[in-house]
Amino acid sequence: LKQVKDLTGSDVLLMKLGDGALATPKVTLTSVVYKKSKYTSFQLQSIRQPRVLDEQLAYFLGLYYADGWNDRQGIGFCIPDDDQVEQFARNLVQELFGARTVISKTKNENCRKVKVNSLWIKQYLKSNDILKAHAWEIELPEKILRSPGPVQMAFADGFFAGDGDNGKNYRLNSTSKTFIQQLQL
Repeated sequence: LKQVKDLTGSDVLLMKLGDGALATPKVTLTSVVYKKSKYTSFQLQSIRQPRVLDEQLAYFLGLYYADGWNDRQGIGFCIPDDDQVEQFARNLVQELFGARTVISKTKNENCRKVKVNSLWIKQYLKSNDILKAHAWEIELPEKILRSPGPVQMAFADGFFAGDGDNGKNYRLNSTSKTFIQQLQL
């Protein structure tokens, strides 16, 4: 053991975060003002906007960060090729945002693509700084880092469900070294 005054840059400190009185409150999110469009497409329909970053939203973000994308109509992410997982993904998007999904399967791929055609969800994620960047550029969202332990673990669980492997060892995959280092914390 060392006294704090004797610590150096080469010392390693192990800390357990989120215990007792030091418990972190859930992060509050900003709503996007909905402006009705003269067009009636799904991309421009009003959505439900979660007020706090809770475990359910964090799990969704984990899936989206694992194997998701942004495009001109909204966002999307991949899930395992399984009927129960598909129904779970549909329900998750519906419960969080009140939005519908379009799910497709490409021949000879072992996954299904979940497409959420909503520019409002994309704008909501962007305005809260939780919109995913390109896979090689992603970083753990600062709002996840400021969240309580259970919310952080829900994000990691969602990421693992979308891009993990539980063969002989548990593994996570990402092309972003920074993201993996942050996720280890």
